[in-house]
Amino acid sequence: MRFALLGSLVLIVNLGACGSSSNELFENAGGSAGQDGGAGTGGSPCQKECTEGDARCDQDRVQRCTTDNLGCSTWGAPEACPTDKPYCSAGACAASCVDECSASGARACAEPGYRTCGQFDSDSCLDWSTPMPCGTGEVCRVSDATCVLDCGGGSCPCNAGETKACDDVGECKGGVRNCVNGEFGTCQWQKGPANEQCDAKDNDCDGVTDNHLVAQPCDKQAGVCLGSVKTCGSGQWLACSDADYTTYASAHGGAYESLESKCDGKDNDCNGKVDEVSTCCQPNCTGKVCGADNGCGYPCQDGACGGAQEVCNAGKCVCQPDCAGKTCGAPDGCNKSCNTGTCGANASCKQGTCVCDNLSCASACCTTGQVCASGTCCTPQCGTATCGPDPVCGQSCGTCPQPGGGLEATCSQGQCVVGCKSGTSLCKGQCASGACTWNAVQVADSSLSADNVSLDVDPAGTAHVSFVTGTSLFYAEAFPTAAATSVQGYPGCETTYNRHPSAVSAVLPKVYTACEASGGYPSGTYVRVFTRDGGTWTHVNAATLDSIYEVNDMAFLGDRLAYSTWHTEYNTPGFQQLYSTTAGDSWTPDYITTSKQNAKRISLLLSSGGKPSIAWPNWGNYPSSSLDLEVLNGYTWTDTVLSGAPTGNDVMVAASPSGQLAAADSSTSGLAYYSQASGWTKEVVDASIQWAPVEMVIDANGIPHIAYPTPSGVKLASKVGAGWTLETVSTLVANAVAVRLGPNGKVIVAAAKEGTGGGVWVYN
Repeated sequence: MRFALLGSLVLIVNLGACGSSSNELFENAGGSAGQDGGAGTGGSPCQKECTEGDARCDQDRVQRCTTDNLGCSTWGAPEACPTDKPYCSAGACAASCVDECSASGARACAEPGYRTCGQFDSDSCLDWSTPMPCGTGEVCRVSDATCVLDCGGGSCPCNAGETKACDDVGECKGGVRNCVNGEFGTCQWQKGPANEQCDAKDNDCDGVTDNHLVAQPCDKQAGVCLGSVKTCGSGQWLACSDADYTTYASAHGGAYESLESKCDGKDNDCNGKVDEVSTCCQPNCTGKVCGADNGCGYPCQDGACGGAQEVCNAGKCVCQPDCAGKTCGAPDGCNKSCNTGTCGANASCKQGTCVCDNLSCASACCTTGQVCASGTCCTPQCGTATCGPDPVCGQSCGTCPQPGGGLEATCSQGQCVVGCKSGTSLCKGQCASGACTWNAVQVADSSLSADNVSLDVDPAGTAHVSFVTGTSLFYAEAFPTAAATSVQGYPGCETTYNRHPSAVSAVLPKVYTACEASGGYPSGTYVRVFTRDGGTWTHVNAATLDSIYEVNDMAFLGDRLAYSTWHTEYNTPGFQQLYSTTAGDSWTPDYITTSKQNAKRISLLLSSGGKPSIAWPNWGNYPSSSLDLEVLNGYTWTDTVLSGAPTGNDVMVAASPSGQLAAADSSTSGLAYYSQASGWTKEVVDASIQWAPVEMVIDANGIPHIAYPTPSGVKLASKVGAGWTLETVSTLVANAVAVRLGPNGKVIVAAAKEGTGGGVWVYN
């Protein structure tokens, strides 16, 4: 029978025909248990190991169930079988061994789980292994000895594709059960299981620590100590003591002495010498075979043996198993099977049998996240797009999830397509019924020529607008009032090279706005930040955030400011920098990204995990260019050039609520949209547009909205349904636009016009 060591405790479950094992872990001796894990009253708990009268095999020895002085059932010391009945079978000594089971590898249910048929002792007969426990909340199904969820004797129905989280067991973490053939299968672990180690941990996740261990030999391995093994205790292998050697030698028909005194033809002190006492006959085994007379009437304890794998052990030739480099369960050369060894993919050797680490499917083992369908391991591909058949597992993915905002999703050719409901049409980026009218508020009249504009919308719905004209930065508020308020100019901003970017951010009660202040190329350029706390501008933050060349573009995200630089000569490196506020509105750099070339547009965003990311087009030696994404992980910026992305130099990026990136650019090939949903793909939005500055947002339903100027006015493109819908926001011939989402999800657009009849407007 198979046994396992747990510290100094031998833990064996009776599997023989002469008794039954108990599934009780504890019994209360003379009292009742307390609540919340208390010790109880009227008695002390003890561990019930067996039922009195039971007997079991410990290799070729017999153990009997006894009662200790506390009244607890426990296994007694192993008793060696006599020479005329050297084998132990079904808890009794016998002249020959008896098969306990019919086929190697067969399984049967046994408390607390299941057991496996194999060769686990010194004889050549088949034995039942120690029971392996099922997972938490599982029971063994009698029909096929498979662990299934405990549903009170019934099955646990579920639908294909459903999953259920597992409770962590030992070192096995993050487990998931997949629905297989109508019920949840075994746990597929993100971590574990592994072969058990002596480390006070449950490495193989069977609910017990430091069991199923490969025994480690004691230091003394000569004479009567040959074959002695250490015990595992407190998470480490314990050194063998004289008491350990005495117990081992006695169980194998020998007598251990720390200082040899016997004349019995044996090496009792295990130092490699026999009968060292001066009064003893001095044996001579030189050149003799194992077991030959040593000249003193005793068998030689060492010497040659006939078999290739035989070694001399206490005067007997014993076969030495060889499992090095063999597969799990292969013959060990001694008429037994190897309890260790290699297995196929996604399987581990346990008790001489290859067991799948996760889900077993026909003759294969599935990996984490796979399911078993029609006898094949496969990975479901439905994800959140639950329309049409699963392309890998052939499962039906059901229907499409329905968005809000007047939208509906329908299944078309195996994909969910979002569109407006019947009787509604697109208006301000949302589906609504009736006529669509854009409301306009004039922020700055035609006396102010502005060629750029920045927009932010706070949670109350107020639009915050920033723009540069002349040498001043202007800030204004619009909505929910009927007209613009608080238009104010702050001097010190530049119009060098006809580029004067601005940025604005409303983090109530504060408002931030910034502009470029330049002393001229190539030095003296810096960024000027203004802060308003409450209803009035209480101070102006003129701290210089030094850069090398003219500031080309900037973007706010809360109290973070990112900006890019520009140079009029190709192949001259530019720099992208990120700043954030500290106490007292002192602007300090967060991190500085790698050098780039002429980043003309920049976008700052936060991923779903809250990490800042910066994206921009890297416009090098025209016409070559790329879209670069910098993602901050800890203190390291990771630079990624997105293949297949836009080739124009006016690129805007945005992120969906799930952190998905999208990009739009305007080049000689027209206004295009790029999605990263399944590799970067390009869609033409408006083929008539060339070199127009564009800006984009993505709403809560994942729908992109792109605002851009045209010769006939400001347009808004939204991807609703299978294609793009274009709305006319205004007939204003603008040269710059900005777009944001209001608190109700509707799109708000700002537009700026330079030159004669200039001005700034906000549309909602």
